[in-house]
Amino acid sequence: MAASKPVGWGILSTGKHARKVALAVQAAHPGAIVAVASRDKTKAEAFVREVGLEGASAYGSYEALIADPKVEAIFNVLPNGMHLEWTLKAARAGKHTLCEKPLASNASEAQEMADGCKKAGLLLMEAFMYRLHPQSAKLLSEVQSGAIGELRFIRSAFCFIMEDLANVRLSASLAGGALMDVGCYCINFSRFMAQAEPLEVAAVAEFGAQSKVDEVFAGTLHFPRGIVAQFHVNFRVSGDTQAEVVGSKGKLRIERPWFPDVKSAAFQVQTGSDVRTVTTDHGGNTYALEFERFAAAIRGQGPLPLPPEDGVRNMRVIDALYRAARTGQNVKLG
Repeated sequence: MAASKPVGWGILSTGKHARKVALAVQAAHPGAIVAVASRDKTKAEAFVREVGLEGASAYGSYEALIADPKVEAIFNVLPNGMHLEWTLKAARAGKHTLCEKPLASNASEAQEMADGCKKAGLLLMEAFMYRLHPQSAKLLSEVQSGAIGELRFIRSAFCFIMEDLANVRLSASLAGGALMDVGCYCINFSRFMAQAEPLEVAAVAEFGAQSKVDEVFAGTLHFPRGIVAQFHVNFRVSGDTQAEVVGSKGKLRIERPWFPDVKSAAFQVQTGSDVRTVTTDHGGNTYALEFERFAAAIRGQGPLPLPPEDGVRNMRVIDALYRAARTGQNVKLG
């Protein structure tokens, strides 16, 4: 069978995260990125040059990129508050979208994006890159095999210091905040491990006096079968980026749940005094993997790893957590 034509990718944004992803994709799949757009063409040109995207087009507007016939799929890495607008514009232009997490500003927008892409016959996926690494599948396999007994408790954290008020993560108008930026990982991880949706949530948060967004957020998710998940995300402390999955007989300890090592990822399975290490050698770069798997789905060579409905469900939990934090009351999810 002849090899299928590679998918041509366009990147909306030239920020730090877009650069990190582009470098990984370029290293693994040279030539996959065919266009880059910024509102400043000189920034797009610098991005193409510095990342080494030989032959890629540099555009000074997002409209120009999505009109480029070479572009089949976009990576929407714009601020959260711009995901809806540019995903729908891309869909109207016939482009598939891999959208940076969180999928939208709220669940209503996420549903609109999912519906718009489906109506256009196009694929949409939320870019939870850690889910594409083999380590994630191994974690779920350990839980489902009964290695730690019956699942009881999930805890996770994703914390780092963010002081630059100009950063979009601290922009209320662009849907910033710790819960949106990194709490979405903890929610996604908890739902993935539980293989269920939470029935009720509780939360507390601290909102920045200047930023007006949540800079500290802690949440509790109550799942069916008595499973409880707790998470903590924080823009004011660093170094806490781990997860544990606790069962009736033992637990899994994951030191790098969000960024598993490319060469040798590992987590521990502890039952009583016995500690077993599960490794994944050469699992791949998570950013390159998400582009690869999404492109395969476009070509009909594999399933869409994360359907847009999963992103909508994650946003519903985020919405409920914000309500809980602001009201001080537990919020039930119907």
